[in-house]
Amino acid sequence: MNKAYIMQQVWRFLFCLVLLFAGSSIAQADSLLPSTRWAGYMNYTNSRFGYSIEVPNSFVLIFKPDNADGAIFKDNTFNRNLRVYATYFNTAYEEQLKNLHGKVTYSDLQDDWYVISWLDQGMIYYKKVYFTKEESAGFILEYPVGEKEMMDEVVNHIAETLTPRWKK
Repeated sequence: MNKAYIMQQVWRFLFCLVLLFAGSSIAQADSLLPSTRWAGYMNYTNSRFGYSIEVPNSFVLIFKPDNADGAIFKDNTFNRNLRVYATYFNTAYEEQLKNLHGKVTYSDLQDDWYVISWLDQGMIYYKKVYFTKEESAGFILEYPVGEKEMMDEVVNHIAETLTPRWKK
């Protein structure tokens, strides 16, 4: 074997080790643990932005973006989706209202949070966002219109448990 080939293999091995350890630290960064307060929920904590939220046990984690800003959960049985996220900028409430597709059914703006709920193509969307001048943390829950009454308690629970890092 020639020296160049051996060096190439060594570099490949080292590169794989770096990827392995980098990937494992990213994968372990967020936590998804059973709720200590409520049966039927898991506590999701995002390590990059420090926010937490309780997610129903029936939801399965299906996606985590490479930038580690959140996650997408899905309940396949009932066609429900939950997106949790944070960002280092604050998208203005008024801009959010203006850019929504569908009919706004409820909205509320407070000093450091807002809620918007809307209907679009047979689905209800409920969005809650906490914000500062520098960052925001929020979620969007999506579920069929026919489940509104059943989902009201779930929506309230998720909204009450969303806790950005600056509120801890």
